[in-house]
Amino acid sequence: MTEQLTRAKEIFIENLGSYDNMQEAGCLQEYLQYNISMEIEYNWINEFIAEQFSKADSKYIRISELIGSVSFVVSHYGRYQDYKKLLALKDIYLNGADLFELNFYFHNVLESIRPLLENNNIAGNLKIEIVTELENMVVETKENIASIPDKITGYITQKYNLQVPKHSTKNSELNQIRLNQIYNEINTIKNLLLNFA
Repeated sequence: MTEQLTRAKEIFIENLGSYDNMQEAGCLQEYLQYNISMEIEYNWINEFIAEQFSKADSKYIRISELIGSVSFVVSHYGRYQDYKKLLALKDIYLNGADLFELNFYFHNVLESIRPLLENNNIAGNLKIEIVTELENMVVETKENIASIPDKITGYITQKYNLQVPKHSTKNSELNQIRLNQIYNEINTIKNLLLNFA
């Protein structure tokens, strides 16, 4: 790879393939002078997404960072199958998770899915399928809530060094309320998508 191509790729990846991001960072003009083809950009996107999920498999990346960066790229490029991979992260990160961790995950995925409403690169029926899959995951959590631990423990809390008061009944109630709010927000998005289908 030539020095110029290496530099162009660096700019592209740092800005998640977004010309708007490059403009804000003040490097768009430099990037454009390298005349990178769409085919090369698409290959870089494939590499980026594969690398992010590889980091996810080995837990070398925060779930919020992973969801944020990958969902931006997926949304920007209309990558339906990679949205499905975002939903599959639950199995990587949240095996035996407590309700706090599940809410943390659902909230981050929900934030990444919101742009689907305005994304013209993904077909309406696929948007509904993605949102329905997330809705089903939340419904399953709600149905099994009695068997889910409701204390802040596990991978996410260790990673972020979170502490909880010993008397956490209030936290338990808040976690259940938040799960219901997430479900309602997903339902609203789904209904909006169905109305425009």
